[in-house]
Amino acid sequence: MFRDQEGNVTEVPKLTLLMDSISLAPENLRTYFNMASRDGRDFCVELEKVHTTGSEPEARLTKLRVEMMAGEGPDLILEDCFTPYIRYEGSVITKETPMFKFPEAAMRNHIFLPQDNYLDQAQFMEWDKLAPAIMEAGRNEEGKILMPTMYRLPVLGVECSLLDLPEELPVTPEEMAASGNAVLEFASFPEPMEVLGYFGVPADYEKEELTFTEDEYVELWQKLLKHRQASRSSYYAPVINNGRFHENVLSGFSENVKLWGSGRQDYIVIPQRDREGKVAATITGFLAVNANTPYPEEAFRVVDALLGREAMKDRAIYVNGTTVYMDAQQEPPQVQALWDEIESVRFFSALEGEDYQQVEWLAYKQETTPEDIEKAARNAYSTMKMMLAES
Repeated sequence: MFRDQEGNVTEVPKLTLLMDSISLAPENLRTYFNMASRDGRDFCVELEKVHTTGSEPEARLTKLRVEMMAGEGPDLILEDCFTPYIRYEGSVITKETPMFKFPEAAMRNHIFLPQDNYLDQAQFMEWDKLAPAIMEAGRNEEGKILMPTMYRLPVLGVECSLLDLPEELPVTPEEMAASGNAVLEFASFPEPMEVLGYFGVPADYEKEELTFTEDEYVELWQKLLKHRQASRSSYYAPVINNGRFHENVLSGFSENVKLWGSGRQDYIVIPQRDREGKVAATITGFLAVNANTPYPEEAFRVVDALLGREAMKDRAIYVNGTTVYMDAQQEPPQVQALWDEIESVRFFSALEGEDYQQVEWLAYKQETTPEDIEKAARNAYSTMKMMLAES
């Protein structure tokens, strides 16, 4: 209900937005709820947090999915599909349960509302300023189902004075690895937690199959282990020395370039590419509207506010990547030039979590052998196949 300054009470629709308990600054969200609802005059939004750790989550989340399939459940979903897989307690990775393990698969279950018909009503979002390749990944044959909020674009930033790079950079990871240039060879390997991006979109959710073979997966990890062990030697000295990157090298993600590049006049940003040479990005968060909400227009107004420029600048809400609003972060030209090149886009999913927790974590240990990695990779591949079959 809404109470005006004179004390008059008006009944208004009540919406529920369900979010991960690990998402930050829920109080900041209320600012944008108020923007969407005209300070509660038109509707109100109740914020519900689902716990993803402890004994509760799997049963609670299964109940949530059943409710949504049955035409019930929350009106809106705000999902962080990255953090559940990389949280730590001390030096131990803690497994958490995301609301939707496979966002692309969830898109096919008809539980989310296509939002195409509501875009003309937008007051805050500017669709033409949202990263097009990223937003397109949330669409299927029914329309715009998931609205991405954040993504990660892995890059290697290099000050040009560091090395004499060729005028025309090679495109595929294989070409970069064979270039004879230590910087390009280093850039040919995936960033941490982005290994499956090498295969492009790692799963065909319609067929419930991985898009790469077990041997291809094992071979990649054998190369990665050798690469990481070489990074401790003098081979990659132009990039990394004694386990530390040179100050004129950035190994990370596009959102870090602005800080690293401050004051640097001449540097390039080399993006991670999949095996076909396509610039690869990973979606780390999204918004969705329950297909059965009785208040679709009000729900879209919340989505609209949370995808508007002001919300997209709020790093207390969107913490795990670059926000999809291209102007919000004031990215340097080197990063802006990559936006139109992004072609290979996937949602961070339980597949990445399995890869990281079973194999990548092991690869960080100095004593790990090729035999250890092969065994872990084959186990992870088998688990990923089973997970897909159950999706």
